[in-house]
Amino acid sequence: MWVADLSRVDDSICRLLNEAELERARRIVGERERIAWRRSRASLRELLARYVGVDARSLQIDAEAGGKPVLRGRRVPHFNVSHSRDVAVYALATNPVGVDVELMRGAGAPRRRDHVALARRAFGAPVAEGLAELDQGTREREFLRLWTRHEAALKLAGRGIGAGLDHVSADAWIGELDLGSAVVAAVASARPVGLPRAWRLA
Repeated sequence: MWVADLSRVDDSICRLLNEAELERARRIVGERERIAWRRSRASLRELLARYVGVDARSLQIDAEAGGKPVLRGRRVPHFNVSHSRDVAVYALATNPVGVDVELMRGAGAPRRRDHVALARRAFGAPVAEGLAELDQGTREREFLRLWTRHEAALKLAGRGIGAGLDHVSADAWIGELDLGSAVVAAVASARPVGLPRAWRLA
């Protein structure tokens, strides 16, 4: 596991991106989101290159049917990446893996999410009712804890973001990462691995 503060990543790292990646970045609406995606993707290239032992620009990163990234022509490492605003989390493993990260918005956010309504759609009425009984701060963190575990499991399976609970394997091992009070993150693996340590890239 690796964690990066994308606000501290030098933009010169984006020289590692190929033209297709740069074009994808240009299509992202919002300058901050565009910069974060470029830095996250370039950091992924740099990180994978350390493990594989080749020049970062020579790596061919493909996407499977559900959007899961894979290295062309290589069975390992398996990897996955997620970023929320300026925080990026990377998981690398010898077996399939998925990861998700979300930053808490807090009570002062300009557009507060209705976590109870979101939970009802994603997880069902019993979970939503349980969240409704919590105070606002606790409710947001608990919702994001459930959400990141769900999304990490979906990404492990190579399913699209937001797929239903029926796409999550009951056999998936899911661990939660301690990245601070404002960050909620989870990693899913095809087999139990124990809670991994997250190293910091930047």
